[in-house]
Amino acid sequence: MKSPFPFLAAGAAALAAACGPTGPSADAICRNANVVTADDEFSLGEAFAVVDGRFAAVGTEEEVASAFPGGPAEVVDLQGKTILPGCNDNHIHLGPGRTLQAWEDGLVPGLPAWSAAATEPDELFAALAACGKSHAAFERRCPVLPVGAPPEPRLCEALCVAFRLLDAGVRVSHGSDSAPCGPLITIWTAVTRRGFDGEVHGPEEAVTIEEAIRLHTREPACFTFEESEKGAIAEGMLADFVVLSGGILSVPPDTIRDLRVERTFIGGREIPR
Repeated sequence: MKSPFPFLAAGAAALAAACGPTGPSADAICRNANVVTADDEFSLGEAFAVVDGRFAAVGTEEEVASAFPGGPAEVVDLQGKTILPGCNDNHIHLGPGRTLQAWEDGLVPGLPAWSAAATEPDELFAALAACGKSHAAFERRCPVLPVGAPPEPRLCEALCVAFRLLDAGVRVSHGSDSAPCGPLITIWTAVTRRGFDGEVHGPEEAVTIEEAIRLHTREPACFTFEESEKGAIAEGMLADFVVLSGGILSVPPDTIRDLRVERTFIGGREIPR
């Protein structure tokens, strides 16, 4: 049937053509990137979309574009750079005899008296059992200083335990504390166990680069009960991320310390340097 208002039909068609495809739109789509998500599978991606300050889609460029047929307000070409989630520093201390922070019905300040003599994971869990406390009653979380932080090399091996705690099922967080040099340095120390004196301390406590990244992103967020909000490049998380000068997963471990943060984004917005 012929339209009685052909001029309206023509106008609608012209407007649809001008508006482009219909469907959900994104505030920004960041593409052409090596995205290290630090999610549960430690998956890699090529692109991600941001809506209202949060990641709205992560994956290949085709997958992200198809999720937002309405297109983005802005396209950010990341020029093949490596992208990490924003690092989190919760500045929690660890000292001899303090290897567990108990959490039950919210934050419990300080450490339970029965943990004073427990300096190893097995001693810690034995202390829990002796008090009739099940592992399920506590979130086992342990802040760990970076290897370069203690002023005396002998303290590196005493305070900077990582692998044994992870192996025992303890959640571990790394932070800068007395090493105000940025997380790329403390990621380097976690992987290489090299201290500021140039020596390797406690090589048996070294972790993989994937574990080291998580110790600076996902795990600190867990310590502040924000693991559903930040610490990974995943749908629904805050769009906090950094652009690195090189591929942190592919460079030789000893050169991780030479990488630089080139751009920083908080809530999807670039922060001027």
